Amino acid sequence: NLEANTTYYLKVEDGAKATGKYELSVRYKNDVVPNTKDRSVPVRFNEKVIQSMDGEGDVDWYSFQTVSDVAFYTVTVKNNNCSKLRFYIYDSHMNQKAMCDYIYSNSQKSSNIKLDTNTTYYLRIDDGANATGEYEILISYKYDTVGDTKEKAYSLTVNQTMVSSLDGTGDVDWFCFTTGR
Repeated sequence: NLEANTTYYLKVEDGAKATGKYELSVRYKNDVVPNTKDRSVPVRFNEKVIQSMDGEGDVDWYSFQTVSDVAFYTVTVKNNNCSKLRFYIYDSHMNQKAMCDYIYSNSQKSSNIKLDTNTTYYLRIDDGANATGEYEILISYKYDTVGDTKEKAYSLTVNQTMVSSLDGTGDVDWFCFTTGR
């Protein structure tokens, strides 16, 4: 990655007193996803993002804002044709919340994690192997409908059947009921 609006110089010399014709070209590829957290690209929930790793040292940063209710977030990265990818989820203080390593070509990995409400989180993707190629991102969430503490327990009535699920790593579901006489 080179700095914008900067002049770079190339030197060609014959090191071994050789002569001959050569060709030289410089190609430019616009890196549409910024390499810094501060310029991250916002991602909307349930909307697939298709992007690419643009070469050696490329790092792509995305951001998303969590909802106002308690929820679990699933971040899925599909590697379409890079040699391998990895991704990390950070909070605004760069505390790592999750990581998925070694997502090989033609495969995908997900992280399912409970995150704080009304908070911006950052998704960093890098190629881990200085490769180029295409990848996809999908971020979704599911509300945690059953309280995670005794004080927020879901109230059951006697003879009621409740069907629920644990929504992700660290989920705890509390229920309560009151007996009759």
